[in-house]
Amino acid sequence: MAASVTMPDVGANMTKTQGGEHTAPLTLRKRIGSTTFLVSVRFSSTSTETLEDKIHRLIQREVDKVA
Repeated sequence: MAASVTMPDVGANMTKTQGGEHTAPLTLRKRIGSTTFLVSVRFSSTSTETLEDKIHRLIQREVDKVA
């Protein structure tokens, strides 16, 4: 069965960045059985770490825990 993800309106959850502009977080809604999970994701406009770097760091952290 394919999973479906819907994105609700996030206008009410606007956040203000350092530069003063407002951005809405990416919000995902996933229903599994009778439980609905809401996940909000925000990205920093000043971050120097790429998504690839972040994933590598998270995987390395998990490997270090197991070792």
